[in-house]
Amino acid sequence: YVSVGSGISHCLVADGVPRAGVHGSAICTGAPLVEQWSSGLALARRSGHATAEAALADPAAEGVVAEGAERLGAVLAVLVNALDPGAVVVGGGLGLHDGYRARVAGALRDAVYDEAARGIPVVPAALGADAPVADEVRLAALRPAGPPTPRMRGRPM
Repeated sequence: YVSVGSGISHCLVADGVPRAGVHGSAICTGAPLVEQWSSGLALARRSGHATAEAALADPAAEGVVAEGAERLGAVLAVLVNALDPGAVVVGGGLGLHDGYRARVAGALRDAVYDEAARGIPVVPAALGADAPVADEVRLAALRPAGPPTPRMRGRPM
C-alpha cells in the first residue's frame, strides 16, 4: 500500500497485516524521499500552483507532473523488484487521481526487471481517502503497550 497525498508513505501488507518494520519506520518511500518530487505538495510547489489539482490540470506543468510520476514509479519498482507483491494499492488524494496513478503505474512497469511481474495490478485503495485512517487503526492495534517510540510521537492516530 502506498499513500500519495501531501506526502508519500508506504506499508507492506502481508496476509492482511500491515508490516511497519521493527522500529515502525518502514513507511518512508525512497532515499532520498521521493515525496520531494512526487507528492501533491511537491507538484504544487514545483509548478508554481497552489494545489496539485491545479498542476495536473495545467498543460504548462506537464514536465513537473511527468517527472513526479516517473520518480515515484521508479521507487515503487524497487519495492516490487525486491518484494514481488501481488499488487500495488495506491491511496491518498493524489494517488486516487486516475491519470496520475496511471502515469506512476507506467513508470513502475517500465522499471520492473521481471517480465512476469511487469503486469502487476496497480489499483486504487478500496476505501478511497479513508484508507490511511483504517491502516493507522490497524497499526495501532499491533503496537506494543507502553510509551510511544520517538517515531510514533506526533503521528496522528
